[in-house]
Amino acid sequence: GHIYMPNSLMTIGAQMHEAGYDVDLYDLNIEKAELKSNIVGINLLAGSHISEVQSIISAIRQGYGNDIKVVLGGQILAPGRDIKHPKAPG
Repeated sequence: GHIYMPNSLMTIGAQMHEAGYDVDLYDLNIEKAELKSNIVGINLLAGSHISEVQSIISAIRQGYGNDIKVVLGGQILAPGRDIKHPKAPG
């Protein structure tokens, strides 16, 4: 498969870092993530990744609880729309 640079996550991460936040970026194609925050950003490149992302979100919730906020981004999401995982609280 192909590995793409997560430009949108890197852009947001750089802005958050400049604002004083600690930021860690992981590429799950390369390494397993160790969550150190209550906010996780996931970049989607294609609609075919949605089921995989749902599995990742479920694993995050199981391992770290429902207090983790998950932010989805990427070229397939429409701006201004909230998309909730079917099992997300609230």
